Amino acid sequence: MRLQSLLALLGLVVLSLGCSKDSLDKTLSSLPASDPMSRAEMDQIVEKFLHEQNTPFRWETADNRMLWSASVRSDSIMSLGYKPADAVNVAQRLGLIDTRTEEW
Repeated sequence: MRLQSLLALLGLVVLSLGCSKDSLDKTLSSLPASDPMSRAEMDQIVEKFLHEQNTPFRWETADNRMLWSASVRSDSIMSLGYKPADAVNVAQRLGLIDTRTEEW
């Protein structure tokens, strides 16, 4: 009986020391305080980028409010892409890439 109590106590100690709350990054977890941008506002930003940069629009250049607004305006659905840092010519090899490999 004493051994069972000792094991139960040891288990509780391990659980209490092993579990801790993760702190959230406040910049990522906070939503903008204002209303989402309208489609017209977002279109204006994209068009300005296209005219100034003369390259396709890159979402990584958008601020949090625009990303959040785009998500809200698209039924809150987002698609995120990933590729390994050393991957090249991905567009030409799309059908040949095995995404189950470790690098992907």
